[in-house]
Amino acid sequence: MKQYLMKIMPGVIVCFATVSCSLVELGAEQKDEQNGVWNGPSISPPSTVRSITFVSAFDYVEGYDWRADSEKGEVKCSLVVFQEGLPILKVPVGEEYRVSSDPDMHRIVEGHLYTDYSTDAETIFKKDGKPLFSYPKPEMICAFDVLGDDVHTIGHSRTGSGFSYRVNGEVVLERELGYTFEHIAFDNSAAVIAFSEPIVSAEGSFERYYVMQGGNISQIALRDDIKKVWDIVYHDGELYYLASLTGISAPVIVSQQKMTALSMPESRTLVSCRMNVLPEGISIEGVLSDGNQIQSVLWDVNCQHQLFPMGMTFASLCPGEDGLHCAMNPVSKDAAGLICRSGESLDMPSGYVCVSRSAMDFCCGILSVGLSPFEGGKPVLWVDGQLKELPVNGYISCVSSQLL
Repeated sequence: MKQYLMKIMPGVIVCFATVSCSLVELGAEQKDEQNGVWNGPSISPPSTVRSITFVSAFDYVEGYDWRADSEKGEVKCSLVVFQEGLPILKVPVGEEYRVSSDPDMHRIVEGHLYTDYSTDAETIFKKDGKPLFSYPKPEMICAFDVLGDDVHTIGHSRTGSGFSYRVNGEVVLERELGYTFEHIAFDNSAAVIAFSEPIVSAEGSFERYYVMQGGNISQIALRDDIKKVWDIVYHDGELYYLASLTGISAPVIVSQQKMTALSMPESRTLVSCRMNVLPEGISIEGVLSDGNQIQSVLWDVNCQHQLFPMGMTFASLCPGEDGLHCAMNPVSKDAAGLICRSGESLDMPSGYVCVSRSAMDFCCGILSVGLSPFEGGKPVLWVDGQLKELPVNGYISCVSSQLL
């Protein structure tokens, strides 16, 4: 799908809406002619509802094979936002509108659609299809958050090395070399960003690690026996880093208070990993190797691992009430994917995959996963095992549930 496609379980598919979502039929009288944006009716949920779910999906002209996407950039395409299955916003996609068809270049926050778009000269942000801010540097956005009226972003340069942390497009932290760990945390309202910057000398290049907190930058004091730092996060007033140490085969989580080794399956080495901050602690997603094949793994907040079958890769993850939930895509089109909730693994419906890392969310005990078809058919929202079809010719890119 654009890279990957997916599989669906037997059961009745419930249609979210029975109307077409073409721009014309959605109502030209509600269209913003300047930006090409259609705004749907406002929807007030019943007083008994505890949460609402927003879903974004790409919608191509009927009959177009969006999987092959042979006319990318030329064919008519829109980004539609649904609230509880009803379309509330439709934004045209393409260079003319400065909205990308890449699922990683938009996100839904508190019911609003934020998009980013890069030209050769600048990065452009929009909110609900309307210009928000821009800056004269093309960047790939790798972390995004909204706090009050402020939009916080971390971007890596598309034309060279280095990164920037910005608030509403204005530079707060920028480096020409180095990289961030792609997390934005907040201590009260002060942003906390961890990053690495190389020190180059005649003897070679050495990594140094830093944290910016409330605009103040300080070097992170690391152990002398560190071979590699995999990730750094800020949680509950402390910095935690995941590292490989000399003399210890398993990676360890180190904080000011303690050091804990991850449980490791036999004959496996760590290839990549990422820490995820949960209310109760830190969970880790990772990829292991046995020398021939790779295998996906999760570690819970107690550093105990859950190993997934060979041939499964992480598609999307989200925090739940007792750990990380995840959707796993199969490497082979003939295999079924998995939806994993609280340690329980369920077969993904036959014929579907999860296309985007943002296509999953959990709220008020309900897990929602956006699934898109390998061949034909419409995308569906998997809601605790029930399938709800979306009336678009395309795929689901983002799922966001909001507590009322």
